Amino acid sequence: MAIEFITTFVNSVGVEVAGTLLDEGGRWKLSTVPLQHFQSQEEAIAFFHAYCDPETGMQCRNPFRNDLLQKLHREVNRGKELRDQCCSLAQEVNAALGQHRSILARMRDRAKTNPL
Repeated sequence: MAIEFITTFVNSVGVEVAGTLLDEGGRWKLSTVPLQHFQSQEEAIAFFHAYCDPETGMQCRNPFRNDLLQKLHREVNRGKELRDQCCSLAQEVNAALGQHRSILARMRDRAKTNPL
């Protein structure tokens, strides 16, 4: 049984990558987003243009979990900021340890030259 699309989506090299169709229950669907149903063909087409890759036809953005994606993006950025702060702090600690070692070396030298 061949599936006949009502509307087809073609990529930049002319390959058909997706299409709209009516399922057995009379609901509109996109061929590359099989679990999603739409109220109209226009809604399915708008969904494709908003959330699917025009070259592959596959859904590449999620309209229903943008809040989760934004939170994840914030956490990734926060992680980078924390790593940068950690590196900066490690440099400060290393500089302080270097100064401490230098002071201890001078104190030892003085103790050798001026014993009690």
